[in-house]
Amino acid sequence: AVNDTPTIDPLYEFSVDEDSSQTSLDFSGVTAGANESQPLRVVATSSDTNIVPDPTVTYASANATGSIHFQPLPNAHGPVEITVTVTDGGLDGDLSTPEDNGFTSQTFTLTVRPLNDPPSIAPIADVTVSEDAPEQTVNLADISSGPLEFQPVRITATSDNPGLVPNPSITYSSPDAIGSLQF
Repeated sequence: AVNDTPTIDPLYEFSVDEDSSQTSLDFSGVTAGANESQPLRVVATSSDTNIVPDPTVTYASANATGSIHFQPLPNAHGPVEITVTVTDGGLDGDLSTPEDNGFTSQTFTLTVRPLNDPPSIAPIADVTVSEDAPEQTVNLADISSGPLEFQPVRITATSDNPGLVPNPSITYSSPDAIGSLQF
């Protein structure tokens, strides 16, 4: 007797957005091979667990279908190859004895598309000054173009009452994490 190779239908390229919630993809065509009925195991792996951890698999042996579930890590993006492997129990019908087990794999590219996260700055405390006070400086901190992002940042400030306090000026040079506001 020969252990025929198990089967799984081809899987195709797929895309999700960065920071997306858990996504499920169905797979089909799972068999132990032509005219065979060994127990089956399906696992999925990620080529880059810094973008997408290894997916979880929902599958019951002998079913022709199942699904994989994955979620990109926060702020991670880029292409990742996901490999889904079907293993059969071999001629002895035992998945725990790998010497005679057969396997096959399908790999597809999962592209996690980047999103432009909003820039950030540390909260600025309220400032109280006396009438006719000299120019005031407020320090700005934790300025960022967003998690794991490196775009240039511009900071502007306006007064809601320019008759009382004219529009403030900003001292800042991107990509520094600090700056100041003067009024």
